[in-house]
Amino acid sequence: MKSAENIVLSPEIDTQYVLIPTGLVNVEMQMETSGVSAELITLYSLKDLEEVVLSTKSIHAVPNTTCMVNVKAALFDSSKSNYEGRIIIQKPAQQTVSYLEDNVLIIGEKIKNHSQPILEIEADDVKASHGATSGRIDELQIYYLMSRGLSRSESERIIIEGFFEAALSKILDENVKAQALKELYV
Repeated sequence: MKSAENIVLSPEIDTQYVLIPTGLVNVEMQMETSGVSAELITLYSLKDLEEVVLSTKSIHAVPNTTCMVNVKAALFDSSKSNYEGRIIIQKPAQQTVSYLEDNVLIIGEKIKNHSQPILEIEADDVKASHGATSGRIDELQIYYLMSRGLSRSESERIIIEGFFEAALSKILDENVKAQALKELYV
């Protein structure tokens, strides 16, 4: 693994964070200001023997907070991804909205992918949910693009770009979006 990093975020105004993790990364979102909305967009693409161990924790301590966590990863041959996402809504945090989504696209063989979304809810007036998907590129999509004159690798690249586009289109800062694109497609 390349690095180990602990990140603690305590947004006081509506905020969007973008993360391209490497190695071991723990992110804690401390939602301690009522009325604040935060979004964490996490994107990564792993090749060969690269590995990411990612943990996110959204802790809602006060009423009327919103936190959205969106993780998207593409895993190539022999890469490893281990993700644990946790939403914690404490008893005073009524009228909280929190969502966690983890989507992984698998390209190749010998990949290890583990995803564990967890909800811990003590309040009773909340909207909280999570979702996790993991899947391969559909061979019919590859066939369709190749029948239009593209090579297999070009077809895969277009599908992978489309997979990431939903999250990339949410990034508000164009410079941050350009940097994320560079990290994903190098």
